Amino acid sequence: MLRNARRAAMEPSGARSCCLGPRNPAGQGWVFNPGMSRQAACLLLGVVLCAAQADPIRINYRLGGGKIGTNTYDARADGSFESTTELDVGFKIASKLTGWFSGGKLVSYTLEEQTPQGASTVTFADGKAKLVAGGKHLDREVKGVGEALFANYHPQVSAQLVAQASKSTELVEFSTLFIDGAVVRPLKAKSEPGPALVHNGRAIQLTRVLVSLGPLDLHFATDREGRIVGISAPSQKLIAEAEGFEGVFVDPLAAYPELSQPTHAVQTLRGARIKMRDGIELAHDLVRPAGDGHWPTILVRTPYGKLLAQLQGEFWAKRGYAFIAQDCRGREESAGEWDPCVREGRDGYDTIEWIAKQPWSDGKVGMIGGSYGGLVQWAAAVEQPPALKCIVPQVSPPDAMRNMPYDNGVPMLLGAMWWDNLVRDQNTHMEDAGKPPPHGARLTELPLLGLDEKVMGRPMPHFRTWLKRETYADWAGFDYLKDVPKVTIPVLHISGWWDGDEIGTQLNWSLSREAGKTNQWLIYGPWPHAFNSVSRLGDVDYGPTAILELDSVFLRWFDTWLKDKPAGFDRQPKVRAFLTGENRWHDLADWPDASAEAPRTLFLSSDRLAAGAFGGGKLVEQPAAGQAPDGYSYDPGSVKVPKSVVEGNPVDDDLRLHLATDKSDYLVYKTERLAAPLTVAAPIALDLFFSTTATDTDFFAFLADEDELGRMHFIGQPGKIRGSYLASLDRREPLVPGKEYRATIQLWDTAHRFAPGHRMVLVVVSQMFPAYARNLNVFQPLATGTKMAVARQTIYHDALRPSALHFWSLK
Repeated sequence: MLRNARRAAMEPSGARSCCLGPRNPAGQGWVFNPGMSRQAACLLLGVVLCAAQADPIRINYRLGGGKIGTNTYDARADGSFESTTELDVGFKIASKLTGWFSGGKLVSYTLEEQTPQGASTVTFADGKAKLVAGGKHLDREVKGVGEALFANYHPQVSAQLVAQASKSTELVEFSTLFIDGAVVRPLKAKSEPGPALVHNGRAIQLTRVLVSLGPLDLHFATDREGRIVGISAPSQKLIAEAEGFEGVFVDPLAAYPELSQPTHAVQTLRGARIKMRDGIELAHDLVRPAGDGHWPTILVRTPYGKLLAQLQGEFWAKRGYAFIAQDCRGREESAGEWDPCVREGRDGYDTIEWIAKQPWSDGKVGMIGGSYGGLVQWAAAVEQPPALKCIVPQVSPPDAMRNMPYDNGVPMLLGAMWWDNLVRDQNTHMEDAGKPPPHGARLTELPLLGLDEKVMGRPMPHFRTWLKRETYADWAGFDYLKDVPKVTIPVLHISGWWDGDEIGTQLNWSLSREAGKTNQWLIYGPWPHAFNSVSRLGDVDYGPTAILELDSVFLRWFDTWLKDKPAGFDRQPKVRAFLTGENRWHDLADWPDASAEAPRTLFLSSDRLAAGAFGGGKLVEQPAAGQAPDGYSYDPGSVKVPKSVVEGNPVDDDLRLHLATDKSDYLVYKTERLAAPLTVAAPIALDLFFSTTATDTDFFAFLADEDELGRMHFIGQPGKIRGSYLASLDRREPLVPGKEYRATIQLWDTAHRFAPGHRMVLVVVSQMFPAYARNLNVFQPLATGTKMAVARQTIYHDALRPSALHFWSLK
């Protein structure tokens, strides 16, 4: 749903990696047919060599089991070719590529595309390209065009890349022409020998070629003649098969005969309605086994359009489940007025109880979904509908004051406007997901009320409402955390260290655990909000094991709790946590694990001012008996909009660059270089003794890993506090300038191994703009405040005021 705006250009719950739009969090996983080990169970993207073909080749694309479109490729004897792709992934994409090969090299081409962003055309000839999009024309000279080619919607043109990559089993870098934008940039690929097999009477020799495209891994496979036999992108749950080769990709769940198998025919009912208690009707699509019977039901509720969610239905219906995808109140085809997150509990309850009374229902309902689709599960679960038997909330946010739109009282800014822009009216505008804010340079203007229109070019109605709801008392209906201990059904929690809503999983797990619930399971991976989709983030590669095969876990889960099948879920570890730095999964009995070393403490210290990356701040085993405090000045008027936002690439802010300078508006504390490995695991908390000259101010606390060369990487997401909420999130109170306070900042869950020679680093700073709105250092209404003041922040670390970092350590 909403993330830290440091990742605001990343996907919402419907991820848009590569080309095919929103991913399906609960869709199928696939492996190749005979001859592949489970370790090599990668997805294969087929390629046709650009040679003459007797007949056009047609590929059928499926996402999460549901058909989403086709590609037709026709290569002619004279070297010309035509490739046409039509896709519908909740929005429609049409792409046509025509061109000419000579001597194995691409001489010219024309690409015509129609997407929700509009029409565009790229023409290329004689090393020069012309791009036309949105009424704008761009001419560019394209240098270094070789035989390595790539196009989002036309995989066949990548034949030369596959042929070159198939010569090496190591990652080799190629200078690749990306046809979509007529640009050349590096792309890495490698090959693995594939099995020889016979399929539908045809002899096939497979070559598996992995291509690393940014954080996304694609896999190519060619048959003996170099023709496409299949297309796949593992993290997107994308499968495509050439006609005549159906079944080349098979469901890996067939390896688990104890699980429900895809033996049922399927029938679909679209656009049916369910009446809520207040008379409002919500629309849904139903996919279930054909014929008579009573089936357990899996429910997905979404604000982003049931059409895309409904693609999962065939997977479940074939295995003996009814599947319902429902538009939330006031969204897409459902009636009513939408107030994000506020009415989901009652609507979820009413929907579940309606399902239980249907003639095709056996009375049992489970829920699954990510982001907003995770929050609606918790909202329904705390209402305790009798028919709800289990839930799988993935990357689920908590309630309104703990993440979005307020994170411990700190209001989100860019991410809130970005998300509200996607859902600004009854329809979902995923076409805007990748667009930068039209007027990002205006983000520093005040007041916040009205800033949405200045930055986004249109009013954001929910953003404006949120600015006026400053305490829990304003969020009735979006305050489910207090009721989490009442939830008695089994829960499978899933999130990632870089998920911008991870704090929801962290809080839901800990509240359930503290309430003595034992029917809870947890998976934490090294993932962003688009969980289990990438194994690399930035310049950090977590390795191929970072991606899990979760489909058997989900099916085992629902077979256990909805069908009472002996599906072996008792063998699933209570907790699976990925340890970064070591890049290995740990199976644990609890979180924190009982084998973890009891909370360790490192105290803040400094023998000279700790301000800036090159200051004298230290993390030490014992508190100093007496030591002068550290301090820095935070001036909200000096904060600038990051260059990345102004230039239209708001994937990350400039904080890492900020830390590489000698600026002194933050504090840094470091351990000595480690003589032995140190593993840090949650819960992680910073006790901060401070005073300030302001009547309100913010603090953010990060952990980082500094290597032997002094390079720092953050290892998790920061904790944060707003001073006016120190006493309670139920009310705001001004700070007293000069008064000493103690705040506990809960950092977000993570698990990381610091290698010998590295340092653990703690960073304390007072702004994360534009992810979060600046604190103006003056106690005033958030929506209308314009007064600013410079805050002098003082951090104490002595025996009486021992600021300290607390964490657990895995063995």
